[in-house]
Amino acid sequence: MAFADFGKVAQIDPKNGDDYRLRGMAFVLKGEDDHAIAEYSHWIEIDPKNAPAYAARGEVYARKSDDDRAIADANKAIEINPKYISAYRIRGEAYARKTRV
Repeated sequence: MAFADFGKVAQIDPKNGDDYRLRGMAFVLKGEDDHAIAEYSHWIEIDPKNAPAYAARGEVYARKSDDDRAIADANKAIEINPKYISAYRIRGEAYARKTRV
């Protein structure tokens, strides 16, 4: 049901990234990380200057221990908005995991 409702956003306003953001969040809650990454990637396609979109995708990459991609997305979010605190946390945690290996 949630996905159908989120899909309505895209039908009403295809340029609105909320559909992809919400669907990504729902997939995260279900533990379907690859689907979440795909949704966040669509969100980025719609709005490539959106720091939260990169941070959200980076967070999922971090969950998957794909630290290089998590760092790349965090870096992009920081480049877009140097005050976006979550991106620094994502990047810091990813760097910390890489140094433990």
